[in-house]
Amino acid sequence: MDIHQKYMQKCLNISQKAGNKTYPNPLVGCIIVKNNKIIAKGYHKEHGYPHAEVNAINNATENVSGADLYVNLEPCSHFGKTPPCADLIIKSKIKNVYIGMEDPNPLVGGNGIKKLRENGINVYTNILEDKCRELNEPFIKFIQKKEAFITLKIAATLDGKTAEPSGYSKWITSDKSRAFVHRLRFLSTAILIGATTLKRDNPYLNTRNGLKVIDEPYKIVVSENLQLDFNSNIFKIPEKVIIVTSEKNREKVKDYNVITLPETFDKKLDFTTLNKALYKKGIYTLLAEGGSTLTSYLLKYKCVDKIYIFYGNSIMGGKDSIPMVGGDIFFPLQNPLKIDIKGVKKISSDIMLKGYPLYHNNKNKEF
Repeated sequence: MDIHQKYMQKCLNISQKAGNKTYPNPLVGCIIVKNNKIIAKGYHKEHGYPHAEVNAINNATENVSGADLYVNLEPCSHFGKTPPCADLIIKSKIKNVYIGMEDPNPLVGGNGIKKLRENGINVYTNILEDKCRELNEPFIKFIQKKEAFITLKIAATLDGKTAEPSGYSKWITSDKSRAFVHRLRFLSTAILIGATTLKRDNPYLNTRNGLKVIDEPYKIVVSENLQLDFNSNIFKIPEKVIIVTSEKNREKVKDYNVITLPETFDKKLDFTTLNKALYKKGIYTLLAEGGSTLTSYLLKYKCVDKIYIFYGNSIMGGKDSIPMVGGDIFFPLQNPLKIDIKGVKKISSDIMLKGYPLYHNNKNKEF
């Protein structure tokens, strides 16, 4: 990395401190540098509050006139819940602005860059652009398609098993891998599981840093027949629960937040409209942590945008052990569902694979 990329990486790092609080706004971090020294840092902390550039300028330890400003997303140029950041940058007499990526929001879409240049500021773009785009994939998708971004997480043995025949699965992967998953939860507005996982594991589905609970995202449970234990841990905070079921069941759970999906001819839930339904509920980025059957349906209906597979360093075996993708969904080798693998990383004793489903062998989706 050159020095500009290093400063941009710092922007990406601090932007994630906001977790899921900025949605439907993006995650943005800002660094201000003067005389080769960082004099200010700031990030967008919460939707409706000052943007990263404003916080950085306000946090400066010395006058920012003539300084360099780094930000992972193009500064806004329009009035929303807050004034335009481009105007403040101009007023502050920043000399150079380094931008990770152009804002996909049509209300900005290059206008911020144009405004800065028209006012004599040197603007440099596309610094670590791929990393900047990956950070804000959910924002890009719901701006362009008005759909939730779904990330699928799977923990499996080296032979692709996610649980013993009884459903017992604690623990396939290491503490460090589970800590990484809690980072993914921290960036998600909701966690999705199926009714079987709820019954078997009775999870809390919160976000923890060690033993400390730091966030309570929405907990979404899918159930076709509403065979749910309403004394389960997730129902201890009922206002944070969303039940996904069929329209015929709506009245039975009228006291809860509900998303209804149509049924297929064999009385199974049709997930075709799930991403749009989640978006309408204010769920912009979701982490799916269900079992093998729910995983298969999410993939069948092309709901999954991104996938993380954590392989523990063990082999389970057994014809009745539960595979990572189960149910009655089958992808033949003549036309398989392929994954565009974008990263492989060793975490403690585990291997983490990151990729994007290539539905119908098409190129990765452009949101």
